[in-house]
Amino acid sequence: MRVPHQDLPPLDGALRAAIRDLGCPEHDDYHAPGATGLSRVALTFRDGRRIDTHHAYLVPARDRDNLTIRCDMLVERVLLDGRRVLGVRTAAVPHVT
Repeated sequence: MRVPHQDLPPLDGALRAAIRDLGCPEHDDYHAPGATGLSRVALTFRDGRRIDTHHAYLVPARDRDNLTIRCDMLVERVLLDGRRVLGVRTAAVPHVT
């Protein structure tokens, strides 16, 4: 969810106007191809409160049979089938204690 322009706090609205006045382009979706410049950040809310990515996406999926969570791993490549993610290739990372 992105906060609607009319609901931005006064400072955010003033900064947005000043940046636009300097000629910086504005985009509704900063993930869109070619989108550079000013954009509102996407936030995730549950029960009216902002939550982080871990709680929004990972915790609900934690018990899926097709998901393995590993720490201290370096991902070399995301394995795709078209736009569908099949998995990741990881690199051996020396454990630092």
